[in-house]
Amino acid sequence: MASTKDTTFDLTTEAGVEGYLAGTPYACSRVEALSGGTGNFAFRLYLHQPHEGVNTLVLKHSRPYIKNLKSIAFDIKRQSFEVEALRRVREWSPADAFVTVPTVYLYDDAEHVVIMSDCGANSVTLKEFMQQGRCSPDVAHRIGKEVGDFLGRLHLWGKENKEVHEFFDANEQAKQLSSWVFYGRLLATFDDKLEKLQDPEVKPSETERSALEKIAEESGDAMRKATGTFVMGDFWPGNLVLSFDEAGNVSQVSVLDWELCKPGIFGVELGQFCAELVLLMRFNTDVCGQDAKRLLEDFLTAYAGQVTPDLEMCRRAIVHLGTHLVTLTPRIEWGGKEKTQEVVKEGLGLILDGYSAEKEWLEKSVIAPLLMSVT
Repeated sequence: MASTKDTTFDLTTEAGVEGYLAGTPYACSRVEALSGGTGNFAFRLYLHQPHEGVNTLVLKHSRPYIKNLKSIAFDIKRQSFEVEALRRVREWSPADAFVTVPTVYLYDDAEHVVIMSDCGANSVTLKEFMQQGRCSPDVAHRIGKEVGDFLGRLHLWGKENKEVHEFFDANEQAKQLSSWVFYGRLLATFDDKLEKLQDPEVKPSETERSALEKIAEESGDAMRKATGTFVMGDFWPGNLVLSFDEAGNVSQVSVLDWELCKPGIFGVELGQFCAELVLLMRFNTDVCGQDAKRLLEDFLTAYAGQVTPDLEMCRRAIVHLGTHLVTLTPRIEWGGKEKTQEVVKEGLGLILDGYSAEKEWLEKSVIAPLLMSVT
């Protein structure tokens, strides 16, 4: 749709957002900048008048770069793909679903603004919830099962719906960026002298490096050329936001940030989510290690109940899990150098051994529940 009105407001600021919305159905008594997310500017809107029965909404504003990394260009067209994904997935999902996506109320493509439903002032990401030690075994079981069911059904829906995967095939930027973030930086992880991989230096042997080069090239190329499927594109616990009822119980899980949705590889999507749970198991062992393990197992079991995995999917999942551990752990603050080096070495082993692994090896790995129906 066209812009709600001509503006010269700075939509990266609270005052600018408040001015932009004045005189519209979304006029606010207060605007609050939200800290989550690295790619866009997000704000909670406290409305003067309820809108469709709710008092708060969320506004998301995009710029042609990553908010926290302005040197990295991020085509503004990403927002149109996200809005389309949210609308289609919301229409497809049951109205009372435990795992769902926000409702889009307004898309202003001129000002690059989306207004959507709010998960609540007390909402937290799944990652935060786990790290705060708030996840009981029963809650871990339910979230794992429900999220696994959701992702499995989403993958089947996208694969079976030709119009869906053909529409999102145009999101070329998403394919390129996802490939680069993981496989484009795999070898650079060992070459860039990252602080946490020094003293002693962690690096592959020449034989291992040669194998990594081939795996990175093939895997990255496969991600860029994927067709005939649909993936969310950035499925990890930081993009799963939990809402709570008045008693403090988890009432809903909302999947946010669909800008990287595209035709993709199911095993890669699984591997990313699993890798983040493994990181919780390794770095937050005493706080949530067992619950993260339980959630991971229930997630994979539920997913395998929806989608019938084959060996290729399982290999893709374990290789991407390992690549995630190698590429992101030393670049994101998880913990000390010693533990970081252990996890990177673990990831390196998963890549090298998992790429051509047989069923027997995979059944002893962290993704073992995925193998239940693999013959």
